[in-house]
Amino acid sequence: MRLICDGNDLTDSIRHCHTIVLLNIPSYGSGTHPWSRRLSSKALKTSNRQSQSDRFDQTSRDTSGNMFPSDYVHDENDQARSSAVNLTRRQDISDQKIEVFGPDSIQMALIHAGFRGRRIAQCSEVRIELIRSMPVHMDGEPFYLPEAIAINVTHAGQVLVLRKQQR
Repeated sequence: MRLICDGNDLTDSIRHCHTIVLLNIPSYGSGTHPWSRRLSSKALKTSNRQSQSDRFDQTSRDTSGNMFPSDYVHDENDQARSSAVNLTRRQDISDQKIEVFGPDSIQMALIHAGFRGRRIAQCSEVRIELIRSMPVHMDGEPFYLPEAIAINVTHAGQVLVLRKQQR
């Protein structure tokens, strides 16, 4: 599989990922928030009980070890990404960006406990080139792609949504 975000080949960034997830809203998989910078109180208690060298704890921290990083994070460990794609911002549903994250198998289970996956990029265009047939999910619906294919994802537009005012 090849992953290209805004023209930058990020294939090396996904070699340890169990899956690739593209988000355009904060919520994923039954209400989890895998791009969020904040941990749930449950995840915070769990991470405080574990040592810093524990792999589970590291899934909730940025590369500098900060529990609550600033709005901008630079992943210095990943040399495959260009600096333009390497900079990730806080998720915003109105920024017309697609968030790409790739959890490994352990992180996939921990997302429901409030942890997040590995942030790969925030970009306007994503191209996924599959080199063989494989099962995929779109909007939670599974289906099978029977042959190699390239999938292009871009922002297609935005509509206003009315909601009840919180009191």
